[in-house]
Amino acid sequence: MSFLQDLPFEGDLSTPLGELELKRKLHVRLSYKQRDQIAPFCMSAEKIFYQVLAEGNAQERLHEEQRRFEEELNRVLLEVEKDALIKRQFAKDSIRDKKQAVFKSVDLLLEKQLENALTQPLKYFCSSQDMGHLKRIFSVVGDDRMSVTGLTSVIEPCRWLSSAIIKFVNEAGFRATFKTPEANDLKKAINLLNVEGTCLLLPELLTQYLAQSHKGYMHSQWQRFMRYQQTVNMCAYLLARKSKRTGAYKVALLASVSTFSELMFMNMLAVLGKEALTASMQIANQRQSDFRSQTIGEYLPSTDVFINLMQLANIALPKTIDAFNFSHLPAALILDVFSEAETDPKNTSDAACTAIIMRAKAFAQYRYISTVKLDNNEHVVDFLKKYRMDNSSLQFLRAQDFRAMSVYTLLGWCRRN
Repeated sequence: MSFLQDLPFEGDLSTPLGELELKRKLHVRLSYKQRDQIAPFCMSAEKIFYQVLAEGNAQERLHEEQRRFEEELNRVLLEVEKDALIKRQFAKDSIRDKKQAVFKSVDLLLEKQLENALTQPLKYFCSSQDMGHLKRIFSVVGDDRMSVTGLTSVIEPCRWLSSAIIKFVNEAGFRATFKTPEANDLKKAINLLNVEGTCLLLPELLTQYLAQSHKGYMHSQWQRFMRYQQTVNMCAYLLARKSKRTGAYKVALLASVSTFSELMFMNMLAVLGKEALTASMQIANQRQSDFRSQTIGEYLPSTDVFINLMQLANIALPKTIDAFNFSHLPAALILDVFSEAETDPKNTSDAACTAIIMRAKAFAQYRYISTVKLDNNEHVVDFLKKYRMDNSSLQFLRAQDFRAMSVYTLLGWCRRN
């Protein structure tokens, strides 16, 4: 034993500040009832985005419905016919209001379930078995030394993911785009995608798997979310390539991972929404209410509940990321900073990567927000400023034709690098 080891240490044995800050955020108790106190910085524009994610462009649908009614009203000449049309529209609106009252009662039950579920939110990300597979897989993602054989051995125990990758490369769209032969095993499929392409595809295949597990429930919401996640991915890749960063696929992958807290809440809403529907249906059957029973079968979580839950997404992000074992990606550092978007991190490589992810996510949300007619555009300006969207990046992304892009476009960029 050396002399120095015998001396008492009077230095600082405390946890480094960065780790303390991360632990503090990880231990924030999520609460549906106290969401405004826990996440007070959710902006109006962000809530509009979640509204569009929940219901699409409902405003446009209502305007179109009103326009058709007025056209039909103008076509008829007799007052009797006009009265009949007005009465029919009134009856239709009355039934809609009654249905909304039924849906509201199911929402109240769902909100109680959400409050309980948020004490252990990760249970609703995926099953414990799937989480074990994902931890193992994400532990090697980003390793520049990873080979096709090595990645195959890591993914192969996860049967649904292996099947999904093989199915993806055998789809007509993939084979026509890249002129590839059919793959009859996982190794050949990963070889056709290459390691980077396979890693980049993981978040999308995970989202598809979770969506399909609900057998069509919340189908439209899942479709919009998958398109949003894909847009975040493509924006990040484009911005990383524009700034000439090496490993652009890693930035794009991290951008996809930055949507994982929203993905967790999507799955939570689908699981608990079905449970609330089933419980309400049993009550309606006991009361022998035919209208209520028929109406409950159409139930989906309301837009208000959707927005209220998603308000916690940024706060839940560090907790979600910590659940995975990112050994070769700086996910905890980068995405932890993302959860505090109002702060301006130091000018480091990680901070530059964070800025790309923030801008990519902000622009993807901006595209959804721009589909709605707003009374006040200042909300959008403040939102873009919060996520440090510079004019150069905004104009660059606005010039891209995202409608013409798909996951094949993204994989094509990977192959060229």
